[in-house]
Amino acid sequence: MHIGTVVLFQPGDVIFKQGDPGDCMYFIREGRAQVEKAQCMGGEVKVVAILQSGDPIGEMALVLLGGRRTATVRAMNSVVAERTSREGFGAMLHATPPTLQEIVRVLVRRLADTTELAVAKS
Repeated sequence: MHIGTVVLFQPGDVIFKQGDPGDCMYFIREGRAQVEKAQCMGGEVKVVAILQSGDPIGEMALVLLGGRRTATVRAMNSVVAERTSREGFGAMLHATPPTLQEIVRVLVRRLADTTELAVAKS
């Protein structure tokens, strides 16, 4: 299912930055991207996840109305992704319930990973 515009990112390109407004999301079609999280303003940056073909990027900001990016995502190699707007994302969820289930699964997995990291640091 084609849901948006195909975009290409070169190695090292920032796909979006932590704190940016979340007006779109991406599905990685080829390549890998790393998710970087700043501990605090100007603080240490840690790689918290590696995403690859088939993974969504930026869905968390679209699920939260007026959401901002919770992390920076950077291309590790050449990344081909499909970009879709907030409106396109909503239409896709209404048209394809299995996509909604997959997005919920991804969000729950990311929440569990974040909780596990927080508990490990305590």
